[in-house]
Amino acid sequence: MKLSKDRIIHIGLVVIIIILTATILTIALNKDEKVNEDKNPWLIENVEIIEGEEPAEATETDVTAPKTVVKPAVNTPAPVISPKVTYKSICTPSLSGKKSSTYKGVLLNWTACRNDDFQFYKIVRSTTNTNPSYPGDNVILSSANRNVTNYIDKVVAHSNVYHYKVCAVHRLNKVTCGNKVSIEY
Repeated sequence: MKLSKDRIIHIGLVVIIIILTATILTIALNKDEKVNEDKNPWLIENVEIIEGEEPAEATETDVTAPKTVVKPAVNTPAPVISPKVTYKSICTPSLSGKKSSTYKGVLLNWTACRNDDFQFYKIVRSTTNTNPSYPGDNVILSSANRNVTNYIDKVVAHSNVYHYKVCAVHRLNKVTCGNKVSIEY
């Protein structure tokens, strides 16, 4: 019986699919198995290779004797490789500001948040509350871009004192606010 090239390819693909399915099922079933507490799954019970030793049965005239001796290992633990741990810290931006005649407003600068939990910057401003906070006071900027570290407040009037704070909102709505800056415009 002669098989066509297409038929052979089709049979081969079916065999590959069966093997992959069996492998996936085996992995899925073994995933939930619990390791017996008295057995360490990281123990190596194979062999230990020691370079440069002559085997006990070798003689000086035996030129075919191997230069490597294979000895059984006794429950040699495998090296433990620790996963990379990323520590999440909360960011508290540091704010500075000044009156700017060039930009006709108040120029605000703050330190960037580099932590994994960062979600937003919220800049709050008040003319009545000398210690503004988020969410209690007026938000003049909301930015999810952690690289935005400056803002020009152009909605200001002469002879007023403006109190600013930059707050960082983190995952789970944790809010940390930096220092307060007061600018007379």
